[in-house]
Amino acid sequence: MSTEEFSGSWTYRRFNPAFVSGNQTPEEDTLIVADNPPPGIVLTLNPDATRPTGLVGTIEWQGGGLDLRGTDRGSGFDIVGTGRPGTDTNGWEYRYDGYLISPLPHANDERPTLVGSVIRAKPHGDRKAGEVFPLSR
Repeated sequence: MSTEEFSGSWTYRRFNPAFVSGNQTPEEDTLIVADNPPPGIVLTLNPDATRPTGLVGTIEWQGGGLDLRGTDRGSGFDIVGTGRPGTDTNGWEYRYDGYLISPLPHANDERPTLVGSVIRAKPHGDRKAGEVFPLSR
């Protein structure tokens, strides 16, 4: 896998298993189909011109964002997201462990997908370090 395969903008989507109860809620359809992601959360990754397997980018949302720097591991990536000085995210640090999923045979309208975990590396506000969250596209 090359660094270019991670390049570009990715829309953040999350699947909340609390809604999965046999397709009984409109929210479940939205989360499963993932055609209506939460607006305004965009992950952008690009090759780092200074390192052969390096990745750089941002994750942006309304009112904030993190700067990203990491490494392409071939089958996935490790990224550190840090807050920006002078903003509400100053002092934040998150670690991303992700993978690009290979296309599935016989899939219908399949989209490139990143999956993995997000770990809060440093506490901020009332949020504790060490919490883990799923990452998917």
